[in-house]
Amino acid sequence: MKRAASPGALLAVLLLCPPAAAAQPSQSKDKRDDILMGSVVKSESWSMDRNTDTEHFTGNVRFSNPGYSLRADEAVYYRGRREWSVKGQVAVRRLLEDGSTVDLACDRGRYAEEGEKAELFRGAEPVRSVYTAKDGRALKARSDRLLASGAENLMTFEKDFSLASENIVIVSSRAVYDNAAASFLITGDRPLAAGVNEDYNFAMSADRLLFFRDSRDMQASGGVAGWVKDKEASDAAAR
Repeated sequence: MKRAASPGALLAVLLLCPPAAAAQPSQSKDKRDDILMGSVVKSESWSMDRNTDTEHFTGNVRFSNPGYSLRADEAVYYRGRREWSVKGQVAVRRLLEDGSTVDLACDRGRYAEEGEKAELFRGAEPVRSVYTAKDGRALKARSDRLLASGAENLMTFEKDFSLASENIVIVSSRAVYDNAAASFLITGDRPLAAGVNEDYNFAMSADRLLFFRDSRDMQASGGVAGWVKDKEASDAAAR
């Protein structure tokens, strides 16, 4: 079954899902976003309920174009409220113009066109996302719940948050990603960071951690505690 998507629908879900590359403000959106206007959502079956003013897509729901793809078991569009609900093995991929990609997986999500707000929820697995830069470096995030606001250009991760790069892991109960600054402000339950680089191993906790997506730099503030060990000395002691 093929069904033309309502203007702005599903596009919004695709824009707001990524944790590491959230939607740009409407005046600076990717030009390829216009491709989605009037595009086609495919599914095994489709129905409309005029009493509730809803459209139902079920069975292998999917959408794709050169910049985006989405898969789910089921999607419902609430026409009067201008809201989308997707559930069941939800998977989203966005290909950015610089060659980087964002992949997302969750159990279910919903999106309100008014206010450009999305909520993503865990099922048996947490909400999972991977930002892969054009040089191949990956940044992985997990949480129980993800809130995104296109208008504010922010994404909020709630409960059992973790962020992992090539050489650092950060855990906390809450984090806010600011797309304009390409940074994560990590707070809640004194976030903990541990990692290793070419020169040393380290672990620390603080009231707040600020992590920058591209440089992988990190700043800590508020009751900072932890340790740093010279890597060569640690390796020598272990031999």
